[in-house]
Amino acid sequence: MWSRCPPNITSQALLLCPCPIIARIVNLSLAAGEFPPQLKQSIITPLLKTPYLDKENLSNYRPISNLSNISKIVERVVQSRLTDHLVRNQLVVCFEASWIINILCN
Repeated sequence: MWSRCPPNITSQALLLCPCPIIARIVNLSLAAGEFPPQLKQSIITPLLKTPYLDKENLSNYRPISNLSNISKIVERVVQSRLTDHLVRNQLVVCFEASWIINILCN
C-alpha cells in the first residue's frame, strides 16, 4: 500500500499538494494502523551543544532529527484525536491534564 509513497516530501511540495492527498495519506495511515516506512526516515544533523566547546570531541554534539512534514502532520492528527477521545470520555484526571490546553478542573 505504501510502496508508491515518496520518501522525502518537502514543505514546498506540501504547499503545492492538494489537501485531499494529504488527508488521504493521514486517513490511510490511521485506518491501516501503521505509518509508511518511507516516511519514518529522518535526517540526523549533529549540532554543537555550545559554541565554545571543542569541535573535535564528538560528545560535545547532540543529534537533531529532522522528520518529514507528513509525519509531523500525522503526529498532530493522532494527538488531536487521542486528546479529544480522552477528554470526551472523561478518561483524563485533572492533575494529569497539564498538557491539554483549556481543560476545566473543578
